[in-house]
Amino acid sequence: MRYLDLFSGVGTASIAFDPLGWQCLAHSEIDKFASAVLRHRFPDVPNLGDINGFQEWPDYESVDLVCGGSPCQAFSIAGLREGLADPRGRLMLVYLAVVRRYRPRWVIWENVPGVLSLHKGQAFETLLRGLEELGYHAAWRVLDAQYVRVDGYPRAVPHRRNRVFLVGHSGDWRYPAQVLLEPESMRWNPAPRRQSREGDPVAAEGRAAIDSFPAVANPLTARMSKGVNTTMDEGQTMVPVAFDSKRHGHAMDVAPSLRAMGHTGSHANAGGQLAVAAPLGAGDGTRGWRNDLDQGAFISDQMMVRRLMPVECERLQGLPDDWTNIPWRGKPTAPDGPRYKAVGNAWAVPVGRWVARRIEMVEAHR
Repeated sequence: MRYLDLFSGVGTASIAFDPLGWQCLAHSEIDKFASAVLRHRFPDVPNLGDINGFQEWPDYESVDLVCGGSPCQAFSIAGLREGLADPRGRLMLVYLAVVRRYRPRWVIWENVPGVLSLHKGQAFETLLRGLEELGYHAAWRVLDAQYVRVDGYPRAVPHRRNRVFLVGHSGDWRYPAQVLLEPESMRWNPAPRRQSREGDPVAAEGRAAIDSFPAVANPLTARMSKGVNTTMDEGQTMVPVAFDSKRHGHAMDVAPSLRAMGHTGSHANAGGQLAVAAPLGAGDGTRGWRNDLDQGAFISDQMMVRRLMPVECERLQGLPDDWTNIPWRGKPTAPDGPRYKAVGNAWAVPVGRWVARRIEMVEAHR
């Protein structure tokens, strides 16, 4: 599968796709720090830069897939939900123009769930109508990273991250439906009920087509260990994620959604404000918490509260340790600030891998 990765960030789509043998033809990213991460981690893949200059991009012989999550701030609470009135929101239309130029077989688009309801759904309808005019059928679904288990991520990440994933295909409408939807949901069956609705003409009419869907992958599961481990490694100390410090101590079983820092007036943002209750003297395999007392506050003689470190935020997204810790501005390592922002803007890697696996299995059965 040869793909173009738009709004690439720090390359989480490539982390998800490349182990499957997919080939990234090019990235498209303008953020300076994220672009530096791409150069460092993918030195052989060109960064085409600003998506608005797509008409000057190379004429690739074949592009099988175009993927990307156009900037979500225009559709999120953090960005005050300006939608298409925000220049960042209008990049959704440029995404469509790139699809029109390269005519890939598949498209993947990702964003925050707020895009579904913004302006009574008009922004999302614009995307759907644009894809329809280009000859694409689409399906979409809100996926939560904390429930996704795939090869390479058998334990799921302890991170509440709801994102809309839209998958489109230039052929049969059933292909994107097979990727994102489960047959049971398309039969209008309530989740606990495993038998057909008797006498339902709509369900009966579509049952033959639905039953012919291949069993392309295991469905998402909601089994989650309550004692989550931010390291996701066997044999290490179980550390409960405590709270988002901007919510003043609201206890949680798993981490709230990481967000990109630096957006004026935004809500509960990023790993820098995400805190854990940590036992004094325990370690996470990277740095001892006793050495981090300047970043935390004692809550007892045995416990303290501290912010998550960048490497822990990377783990919550499924990134390799220190993926964003690159040489930066003449120094051998990167400061925390741009790392938090880059990780907060990223895809959750296990979800990207799950979508890619579903596409592979549909391709194998069609």
